[in-house]
Amino acid sequence: MTYLYENAYSFLLPFAQPTDQKLLTQPDYLIDHYDEIKLTLETTILDYLPQPMPDFAIYSYEFDQDANSAQLKWRQNHTTYLEQYRRFIFTLLGYFPHFYLDSTEFSGDDFEEPHLYQYERTLASVERVDDMLISALKNFYHVLLVFPDEKVLISVNDLRLDIKTNNLLFLEFAKKIACTNGLYLQTMK
Repeated sequence: MTYLYENAYSFLLPFAQPTDQKLLTQPDYLIDHYDEIKLTLETTILDYLPQPMPDFAIYSYEFDQDANSAQLKWRQNHTTYLEQYRRFIFTLLGYFPHFYLDSTEFSGDDFEEPHLYQYERTLASVERVDDMLISALKNFYHVLLVFPDEKVLISVNDLRLDIKTNNLLFLEFAKKIACTNGLYLQTMK
C-alpha cells in the first residue's frame, strides 16, 4: 500500500509543507486533508465560462446549474456541463494513461480497499473510472486524479475541477482540450 502512495504522490513532496510529508505513508491522508494541505503549486481551474460573470441576474438566468433544481434550465445546464467535464477528463486520460485515482468513497466490493486505484488498460477498468468520475462530478464524493509522470494532481468534486501542477506543457495541452470541449482554464491568483 505504501508503495502505491509513494508512486502516486512522491512528486508532491517538494511542494508540500514539512507537516504534510505523511501524504506518502499515511493512506488517504491527501484525500482526507485536501482542503487543508497548502501545496506551493499554482492552481488552475476548469470552468464553463472564461471568467466570473459580473451580471449575476444574467448568469443565474442563463448559465447557473443545479442537478436538483426545480428550474429545468439549471438541470439541463448541469447535464451539459457534466458531460463536457467528463469528456475533458477522459481526453486527458486517453493521452496520459498512467494515472491513479484516490477517492473518499468507492462503491462495490472491488473498491473497498485500497482507496488509491491504479488504472489498468482494460474495459472493466475504464468503466470503473467512468463510474467514479461521474459520481464525483455529481458531488457524491471527491476524487483525485494523479498523473505522476507529468507531475499533475487534479481534484474533481462536483463541477469543480482543480489542476495543481507546474508542468506548463501539460497545462497548454489541457487548455486545447478544454477549448475543444467548450470549456476554459483559469489560473487562480
